[in-house]
Amino acid sequence: MLPVFRTHYQTAYVTTDREQALKLFADRYGVTEWYRPDPFDLQTLKGESYRLSVAHAFVGETNIEVIQPVSGADVLYRDILPTTGFGLRFHHRAFRIFSDAEWDTTRESGLAAGHTICWQGSAVGTKVLYFDTFAEIGHYTEYLYFFDIAKSSFPKIPHNPPRAGLG
Repeated sequence: MLPVFRTHYQTAYVTTDREQALKLFADRYGVTEWYRPDPFDLQTLKGESYRLSVAHAFVGETNIEVIQPVSGADVLYRDILPTTGFGLRFHHRAFRIFSDAEWDTTRESGLAAGHTICWQGSAVGTKVLYFDTFAEIGHYTEYLYFFDIAKSSFPKIPHNPPRAGLG
């Protein structure tokens, strides 16, 4: 059984335009402070390259991620976006993992339950694992293990206060 209903860490969106999406989050929801690393390259499980541009912010205890697929084999992110014009779509929920043993158990549990891994990798002190739960529950499910949190992006992400009401 895959643990998808526990306290979540991150809500993630994909977009056709990162800066337009961040402006929408600022204007409508008061999320104004973002960590914007340079675009970076990843590889699919088949070894195909793709590039993403992301931004991260905390609102209260929740991490918000905005992902713009830029180029290459980025279908995991691009497939739910409109082909023309601006688009912003919910993509995944992410959960933190706190040990190598929990990482292994989560990975094995997901596979044993018949879920497909659609991406996994590591970068800058963080291991990432995506399960394809889209057809069943309408979004992907991600697990993050900050095995070296000081080197990860985690300390760089600014905190925005929760905002009362909607814009």
